[in-house]
Amino acid sequence: MKRQHSEVFAFLSQHGMTLSILLLAIGAATVQPTRSQTTTLMGQTQVLAQLREGSSASTQGSGQTAEVDRSLRRMTTLFNILLGILIVMLGATIAALWLLRHAVIQEIATRAKEQLEGLQDLEGQIAKTRDTAKTILAEV
Repeated sequence: MKRQHSEVFAFLSQHGMTLSILLLAIGAATVQPTRSQTTTLMGQTQVLAQLREGSSASTQGSGQTAEVDRSLRRMTTLFNILLGILIVMLGATIAALWLLRHAVIQEIATRAKEQLEGLQDLEGQIAKTRDTAKTILAEV
């Protein structure tokens, strides 16, 4: 019973990301933004509205436009930094998985060699037992 559950867990852990992407792609699952993301989106909408108002209202001048430009540059810089961090983390994850895969393969190979050596020892013992049985039968 435990073995069946471990096989299901192993399958899900191997194909979980693919399943998530597939469900998101077909629309079976949706991602709900958190409250902070919603607040950020509302703030960005307000900045865009201010930019539109700033360009249409000539009385406010270029001060507000410069402030909006600065805010947009900061937001773009922050986005680029976060994107860079995400790429670095993705690379590190891939490297870690590659090293883990290599370690698992070596462990499996080591255990297989140990079992083969154990089988060779058993074959030697069987051969000795056979010889002993033949000598006993020859004496009788």
